[in-house]
Amino acid sequence: MPHALIQKTAADIAQMIEDSAPGSYPHVDNYSFYYSYPPDVVEEPYATLLGLSLDSERRAWSLPGTNAPALICELWSEPKDDGHCPLPNRSGGRMCASVVLLKELCTKTAQELIFLVKIERQEHRHYSSRSEDDLDLVPPSHKVFILSSNGKLRDTTKSHTLG
Repeated sequence: MPHALIQKTAADIAQMIEDSAPGSYPHVDNYSFYYSYPPDVVEEPYATLLGLSLDSERRAWSLPGTNAPALICELWSEPKDDGHCPLPNRSGGRMCASVVLLKELCTKTAQELIFLVKIERQEHRHYSSRSEDDLDLVPPSHKVFILSSNGKLRDTTKSHTLG
């Protein structure tokens, strides 16, 4: 007998996702760790301005006349902890855009893009005791970058030319 999920239609699965708690779908995917779904999207004015088209999985955006994605949204998660493993779960998401798309956005909007990159690690454990061998978490950090339509990426001290 086939697995029950295989017998579900796309509409049934979409309804299961809509009925879930916002941002988490553990009953749909046993390996999810409450990552946010659906992936981030390009807001309508910008999608129209750039002529972007979205794939059926809502994760890859393409520029007109190309098959290769110009922007990809990714979500990931490790399997849920069974409560006995002291290692933390990891999950996350990111949006990756091509230099071509970013330069096109700068050109069409006559603006520069400002990127704020933040790196922060959080640790969630089921047990409150820590081993002497555990490494301390790296402190949070951030940096600001500015991208121009000519492909110059700069911060307060350096400048790089991209694609």
